[in-house]
Amino acid sequence: MLLVTAITTAANELRREIARHALTPHDIDALFQSGRLSAYLGADTGNERALREEAQRVLVKGAKPGNVRHFERLLVLLDEALDLDLTCRMSFHPLSLAMHYLQRGVAALLMVFTLYMLIAGQQATYPDTWPLRLLGFFALLGVLAVYEGLQISTALLRLKDLYSLRDRYPRAHGLHRLFRTEEGLRKFFAGRQFFVVIVVFFAAQLTAMGTPETLPWIDIPTPQWFERTFGLVFWDLGIAGALCTLWVGQLAPQFLANRVPVRFLEMPGMPLALRAAILLDEIGITTPGTWLANLAGGHESVPPSPREAYREYVEDIHQYGTVGIRKLWRVTPSSTSLEYQMAAVIHRGGLDTLADDGLYLYGSGFLPRFSGVIISADGSERPIEHVANAAERVNGVTQFQQLVTPETGHYLPGDTLVLKTTVEFETNVGEDVVVLDRPTKYVAFRIVLEGEPSEMGEFTVVRSDLDPVLGEYRRVAEHEFQIRRQDGEIVCDFIDFYPPVNAEYTLRWDCSYADVAPQPVATAE
Repeated sequence: MLLVTAITTAANELRREIARHALTPHDIDALFQSGRLSAYLGADTGNERALREEAQRVLVKGAKPGNVRHFERLLVLLDEALDLDLTCRMSFHPLSLAMHYLQRGVAALLMVFTLYMLIAGQQATYPDTWPLRLLGFFALLGVLAVYEGLQISTALLRLKDLYSLRDRYPRAHGLHRLFRTEEGLRKFFAGRQFFVVIVVFFAAQLTAMGTPETLPWIDIPTPQWFERTFGLVFWDLGIAGALCTLWVGQLAPQFLANRVPVRFLEMPGMPLALRAAILLDEIGITTPGTWLANLAGGHESVPPSPREAYREYVEDIHQYGTVGIRKLWRVTPSSTSLEYQMAAVIHRGGLDTLADDGLYLYGSGFLPRFSGVIISADGSERPIEHVANAAERVNGVTQFQQLVTPETGHYLPGDTLVLKTTVEFETNVGEDVVVLDRPTKYVAFRIVLEGEPSEMGEFTVVRSDLDPVLGEYRRVAEHEFQIRRQDGEIVCDFIDFYPPVNAEYTLRWDCSYADVAPQPVATAE
């Protein structure tokens, strides 16, 4: 029963996340068709067809997963490719589920047993001073926690813009100047490591214990087997203190600082800890370590990841960002239509109005129809209100801008704004363009040809990147659409993950129908 519930929950969450990314099940199928998921398949390359069939079953047909193993791999694959916010389990083998709950139970028992061995052992070994020893031990763990968390927060925030957060986090903003350079961060790391070593050394001294003759709090003689196993490990070797040091003084503050690095840096006492570590390095205690490191040579330069740039833009800078842009062109013997869709995710609430200016159209004489919805984190939908729509025409290309706000209230954390625009053309457009002026997870294009075209030319996508020095677009790649037949129509798909900011995608397609008067092609004015 638990297995069925876990699988059903995961399938529903996957469908909800795909919808929140403004993707359709057919878009996921197109990803498999285009081969864009090949880089994420790894050892499962041979199972690509099976994974695609599982995606069709779960997403297109809305059925329950047919093969648990393939569904597990599908979850991992889509989570890696699209960076989904999945909180469900991704392993459903009965043994895996059993191990999951067993691991939780063992961890809880280990924590309780470790605390018993630490406190009871101290009480039995040092009956007069054990409260002071434990108080000193946990005080040292507090110092250790400060430096372990600072290591994470300073590394994450060194290249961030804390000036924009100076009103909310004045202490963190003031401390940023101490570690925003490579030299400043090196000094802190060196001094911090000195404190860590000293604290761990004294913590080990305070938790050194012997094996008592009777088990504490139980008053029965310590069994010989217990003394040779648990007593040896937890008391004689000091593993009880080591585990408490690991949980309280190291892992917990590191995980906390990784989630909220600015708030961690804003805590009281951080200025003293940071400056004390830097002062120790300036005295010269840690200098020999620097000499040894310099023997290894110079520095390495690693280019930033587009995925990381997107996360930074959404989570740290603007608190919202474009999830994806999708354009669906439908070509018939007598007309052409476009469905444009933009999805934006809100990371922090309180925003009133959001703008979309990503729709560019060639030609003239069209009348767009705008619509949209807000998808909440729980999957429910809320209506929106268009505050303003504007259009600007430059060099034959019209750029549209929409300003939208929730019909009631504000945007909330986890909201996804989905805007749709439909346009009807009486001409064969044959060309389209998308310009990305902000980090975006994906850009997708689909061209559907109804009927049977008598002639089909090239269907291409050209990507050009903006040269930051010259201010001109330079062509960097050309792709051909993946063309296939689906439900009696000719379907052409292209999708790109995490495209560069200021990239320009130009689409061109060429087709004609027999027994139909030639359609004039919309040209730039």
